[in-house]
Amino acid sequence: VDQRAQRVFDVHAFGAKGDGVTNDIAAIQAALDAAYTAGGGTVVFQAGRTYNVTTFMVCKANTTVIAYGATIRSVNATTGCFRNFYGNDSFAAYTGHSNITVLGGLWDGNGYKAADGSGVVTATTNIMTFIHCANIIVKDAIFRDCSGSHGLEVNAVSGARITDCRFEGFVDNTADQSRLTSEALEIDVAKSGSSAIGDMDGTTCADVSVTNCWFGPSARLGNWGRAVGSHSIVTGSFYDRITVRDCEITGAYEVGIRALYWRDSVISGNRISGTGSAGIYAPTDSAAAQTSRDLTITDNIISGSGADAGIRIAGLANAPWSEVVIRGNTVRAATGYGVRADYATGAVIEGNRCTATSLGGILAQESNRANVSGNSLSSAGSNAINIAGCSSAVVANNLIDGTTTNHGIVVGASTSAGGNVNVSGNMIRAAASAGIRLSSPGCLITGNMIRKDGGATVNGVSMTATATGCVIAGNDMTGNAWTAATALVLSTAAPVLDWAGGTTSPGHNRI
Repeated sequence: VDQRAQRVFDVHAFGAKGDGVTNDIAAIQAALDAAYTAGGGTVVFQAGRTYNVTTFMVCKANTTVIAYGATIRSVNATTGCFRNFYGNDSFAAYTGHSNITVLGGLWDGNGYKAADGSGVVTATTNIMTFIHCANIIVKDAIFRDCSGSHGLEVNAVSGARITDCRFEGFVDNTADQSRLTSEALEIDVAKSGSSAIGDMDGTTCADVSVTNCWFGPSARLGNWGRAVGSHSIVTGSFYDRITVRDCEITGAYEVGIRALYWRDSVISGNRISGTGSAGIYAPTDSAAAQTSRDLTITDNIISGSGADAGIRIAGLANAPWSEVVIRGNTVRAATGYGVRADYATGAVIEGNRCTATSLGGILAQESNRANVSGNSLSSAGSNAINIAGCSSAVVANNLIDGTTTNHGIVVGASTSAGGNVNVSGNMIRAAASAGIRLSSPGCLITGNMIRKDGGATVNGVSMTATATGCVIAGNDMTGNAWTAATALVLSTAAPVLDWAGGTTSPGHNRI
């Protein structure tokens, strides 16, 4: 039977042995080239076989690779396993070798481990790479034991679906340990220093979907620096329509998911644990200061994140985020904050649950018009909710159940004074100091319930001298055995305490 006529190309028909000893790269490349010459086809690796390769195999357009049950292993100290280009190729935009599908296979980067001398690859190299192309599918593949770089990189790719894959094991073999932030799955841009070939035309990735993948250590090597992320950008460009959904990330040296200039993108339903800094991190790059927008982070479960936050939006004063939604997430046992949003104009932080977060529950900083509503915060190490330097924000209908230090809700200054914040309908119990603490002007504090409830709460609402022009009325602080002077610690600029405009404590507040 003429395999070329059927467009199915078994690598063994081209001389591959798959015995774990023979260098099979020439035979594999011949099969891939035959598929391309035939106008496209399917290249098959046999299950139960191990194919050693000493350089990257190059897969060209319109090719499907089926490798279920097979192992493809790098045995050269300086190379990975698979890519869609030669080193002297150059393509613009998405015009490179496209329409490629990889199904199955254990793609073994064989990274060297100095502690026991196992593995052979010492260079900083990807296991699999796609550059300047479109319509890529990678499904049911395992990427194992990468040395210094990425298990899978998509760079200047439009339309990639990575699903049901596993990313296992990473080692930084650089002398200065400079690769400890390397991503298991890198979503990158065509620019010098980030791409292996030209054109360096600033083409980013778009329409990339990462679903139901697993990230963590292997039996031999440790965690990746980041599970999924982007680390570089070209000014004026964005990564559009990136989706990371239903993945499990079991540890990372730095962050689980890093959404650098991801626009119109969704991070949803992931389980992330044991990250060194943040679980989900969306930064702005000061070298390409530009406003990004429309990032939705929903229904993730994050536990044991490090000193930053479970979820962190990190805009800049001259390049804020906008249209950010952080909804329905659970953050447990964070060394830092549960949720933190800096320079995120109009951020919606809604319906999240944060428990035992050491630095505090939710921090919205320099994020004008932030809406912090319907969250449940318990055992916060410091302020449960901190609205710092935000103007015209809303803090409504949150449930606060205990802080180790400081306050239930703080409205104060940061770089900006903030102010005109509506704090209403919150239930606050067992805050360590005040239920609500104000140092910003023009705030409306109404309809809140504040209870000592066996905790050490000292005051219901306390104010500093900078909290001018505030209205504090209709709040319920009963059952705490406080006097009016203890329940309401007022500033020298007396706030309005009743609906008729009076300033005599307690006004229309119940104590």
